[in-house]
Amino acid sequence: MNQTHSLAPARLMAFAIILVGIAADQLSKIWVLANLPGRPRTIIEGALSFVYAENRNMAFGLGESISPSIKAWGLILLTSSLALGLLVWIWRLGASDWKFRVCLSLIASGAIGNIIDRVRLGFVVDFIYWHGGFTWPNFNVADSFICVGAALMFIFSFQQDIAQRRASKPASAPTPDGSSGTKP
Repeated sequence: MNQTHSLAPARLMAFAIILVGIAADQLSKIWVLANLPGRPRTIIEGALSFVYAENRNMAFGLGESISPSIKAWGLILLTSSLALGLLVWIWRLGASDWKFRVCLSLIASGAIGNIIDRVRLGFVVDFIYWHGGFTWPNFNVADSFICVGAALMFIFSFQQDIAQRRASKPASAPTPDGSSGTKP
């Protein structure tokens, strides 16, 4: 079996994750636009609410001082370039890199979901508001996919690094008494 053929299921899985992620994000935002403006909803008293917000900036409100017309197209161009880079990375991964393919697919689906908002609406629809114990800026399903994908990538990278270190660790050297240094 050639490598291109063996990559087909992995690439199909990535494509499916991206499509499902985009659909979940966009469907949630359709619901938000129809139901939340002016009508916040408490989900968990004192901790979690759904509150409609229009994000015309980057994450955490970055970019407030940039001109709106430059910012709008600049963010679309920047995020589209990053999403394209993610898609190329996903395409080039080997078949055995399924964990990273899943992580990158989650990140790509979130990025594309937010790009769709910027192109269609001129802003990103945010609505999940965490205020339990600490306040977090409003975010959305796409942002969640980006964060979960990035966190999992960090964890998997850490696990891979530990496994590689263990695999490259030399066998125990004999001790002065001639034993292997390990106890039975």
